[in-house]
Order: sequence, then C-alpha cells, then structure tokens
Amino acid sequence: MNFIEGKIQELADLSGKYVAEFSPLPPTEADLKPSEKEWSVNECLDHIIQCNGSYHEVLDAVAQNRHRRNAWSRVPFLPAFWAKMILKAVSPGTPGKSKTFPAFMPLSSKYGRNLAGEVATSNAQLTEKLKAIREEDLDKQIITSPAGPFVTYSLRACITILVEHEKRHFNQAKRLKDGLVGQKSPVP
Repeated sequence: MNFIEGKIQELADLSGKYVAEFSPLPPTEADLKPSEKEWSVNECLDHIIQCNGSYHEVLDAVAQNRHRRNAWSRVPFLPAFWAKMILKAVSPGTPGKSKTFPAFMPLSSKYGRNLAGEVATSNAQLTEKLKAIREEDLDKQIITSPAGPFVTYSLRACITILVEHEKRHFNQAKRLKDGLVGQKSPVP
C-alpha cells in the first residue's frame, strides 16, 4: 500500500469512527458546549469539515497541473519548518489546546442537527481529491495552506497534517461527548 492509499484507508476508518461514535447523539447534545471557551461536539466536527474543504481548491489545482508556487514556498527552509511545527501542534498526542486559524473556524455554534454524517461525506470528498493526485511527487510539490500565503509545506506533509488533525479532533469530540453525561443545557 502506498502513502496515499494508506491515508485514504485512515480517512475511511475515521469516517466509520465518527459515524459510530457521534451519530447516536441527539442534535441538542451535539450542540452542547461545556463552557463558553470550549467547542461543542458539532463545532469540532464542523472544524474538520471546514479544514478539509479549504484544501479542495489547491488539491484540484495540483491534480489539473494548474498549481503555481508562491514566493514563500520557494524559501528553502520554510516548507519543512511549517510542516514540522503544524504537525506537532495538530498531532493527537500533543497535550493542550492550540488556536486555529480563522480560515478553519466552525461556521456556527448551534447547528440543530448532528454533523457526524457530514464528516464522513467530507472525508469521501477529500478521498476523491487524494486519488486524483496519487501520481504526484508528494515531496517536491509544495503547496500553500489556506491559513495564509506564508504557510507552505509539501503535499505529503499536507496530507499527513490533515489526517493527524482529524484524529486529534476525533479524540477531542469524544472527550466532549463523554463529558456530556449529566449536563442539562447548553452554554449560551
């Protein structure tokens, strides 16, 4: 199994875990926030959807041979620097919270529906994008993050970051769900 096939399998496994773990939550519970400064389960799920979707344009450009590197991506040490820093921040084993870029913020705080199935759909869409770039040189192809023009990394790093980030937020959403026991009403 090559790198992309492995990541596609991880996304499929994650989709199954999201649906199994969070689909049973009623929408009102999925929208519950433990505190004003913490996200609800749905906000975690929407964050994943927003993050994954924000990469569609650049992945399409790579697949269609339309991708052009910006000046920041040509600075020799920057892509490796950003990849290492972001991967460390989003890895599931990294303790504590990290602040997200505005481009990846959840769209709402109250959804009125459960977003677990939408994460699976988002992962299916991302999977199609990954299939379209499977012949690319993942280490030489440097892309720009939707977070900002100065944030650049290899395509391999991008894919790794997306999958590891999703694992981190699955764990976060699970902790939130497990903490819902006994909570009666959402934080406004």
